[in-house]
Order: sequence, then C-alpha cells, then structure tokens
Amino acid sequence: MDHTIQVGTKKVFVILSIPVEVFPAQGALALKSANVLYLKVQEQWNGDLIHRTLSEVFAITGFPSQIVMDGGSDLNKGVRLMTQGMDCPPKVTLDITHLIANLL
Repeated sequence: MDHTIQVGTKKVFVILSIPVEVFPAQGALALKSANVLYLKVQEQWNGDLIHRTLSEVFAITGFPSQIVMDGGSDLNKGVRLMTQGMDCPPKVTLDITHLIANLL
C-alpha cells in the first residue's frame, strides 16, 4: 500500500494484492501478478481514515499475511490501529526503497 506524492491538493491511496501462490521461486514479480484492491483520490488521508479503509477492504478480501508499505506516519498509524488485538497480525515490512532511504 502507498500514497502517491501529493500533487496539488490531492493524494491517491492504493492497496495492491499479490497472492502468495504467484510468488516466483526465483526472480522478480510481474505487474500482471498484482490485483488492485482499493484506489481512491481525496484531499486528505490520516491514520484513522487509513484504519477504517483497511478494515473495510480486508473485511471483504480477507486479511493479508504481510503488508508492504512505506514508513509514512498515516500508514503506520492506520496499520497499527487495524492490527491491535489481532491474534495473528500480518507481518509489516517497509518497501526496499523507503527502507534504504530511512537507513541513509
């Protein structure tokens, strides 16, 4: 999941899904492996809105085994709120680009 870089006054929030069974034994994933679960453009996003959105989307699609995202505070808060109290919460991983940038 990610937000686009804000352009003007709006941001795009997107949630993609990649089923575990399509992960290749070696090599990279292909774009055709991803399914769009959610896409919305609006003026503002915050942790509470992310939480509500994730809860609604995952109630329909099922909860993921792993969430890959950037380290944005709104995404972090939304995921933290969603996973509170879960017996088996999904693994949360920073995407490699943001992970390296944060380390530098």
